[in-house]
Amino acid sequence: MYLNPSNIYCYATVPPECDGYSFTDYSGTLHVPASSLALYFTAPYWCNFANIVGDAIGANSINLNKTSLELITGDQEVLVASVQPSNANPKIITWNSSNEDVATVINGEVTAIGQGECDIKVTCFNNVEAYCHVIVKDNVADEITIYLDTNEVQMLPNHIITLTPSASPILPDLTVSSSDPTVAAARVVSNKVQVVGIKEGTATITVGSVDGTAIPATCLVTVYTEPGDINCDGFVNISDVTSLIDYLLSGDESQISTKNADVNDDESINISDVTELIDILLSGNG
Repeated sequence: MYLNPSNIYCYATVPPECDGYSFTDYSGTLHVPASSLALYFTAPYWCNFANIVGDAIGANSINLNKTSLELITGDQEVLVASVQPSNANPKIITWNSSNEDVATVINGEVTAIGQGECDIKVTCFNNVEAYCHVIVKDNVADEITIYLDTNEVQMLPNHIITLTPSASPILPDLTVSSSDPTVAAARVVSNKVQVVGIKEGTATITVGSVDGTAIPATCLVTVYTEPGDINCDGFVNISDVTSLIDYLLSGDESQISTKNADVNDDESINISDVTELIDILLSGNG
């Protein structure tokens, strides 16, 4: 039910029970659902209203054009509310902020006041609600964003690459992590990031700030091995010949890459691959 001095809106299809003290004045207009107009004309006390009209249509929902906002102190943003059904009557909505020290709202216009978070609530006349979560930051210029000289690299196992971070306005103390340290591990050395490949696969290296306030940067690292690198250590040398011979004698695949062991690419692993591998090492192409 919605009330004001001259209009009362009741959306109940069956007139609610009331008594002689429910209303002190019957001079206003009673708005009821059109299908229930006759019921209100004859219901006790409800029938005392001077004017009863069948134009009350309750709102089922109210929606906002945005459910979240990120603002800088002093910024303004307009939220637009839509009520369903479109012919709901009346379309009276109210706005309020859960913390006016963070943001205020007047007729949907949100003003960022100070750093923090709050919720803007819009309420329809029959208590249907919608919310927008607001985050206010002091000054975008104070926000540090970290950048890397590359965001994607490929490397071999047991090899090291160096990533060079930069930031504006100042490079913070750095922290680094790997999404899969069994594939690639990383550390910070003198404000640079060293990454070492460990085994075939991919890992995302994330570079952030120690205090957690900077926007981090990421680099996708792909670790791969080459044909002839039988033991997947990132190098093709005499130890790969030994690993290949051990495999041919034992059939144990656990310590080798069968993909790399097919050195001559004939889809078969046999003594000819050992010969091909030795030729590569002797020619200096390994």
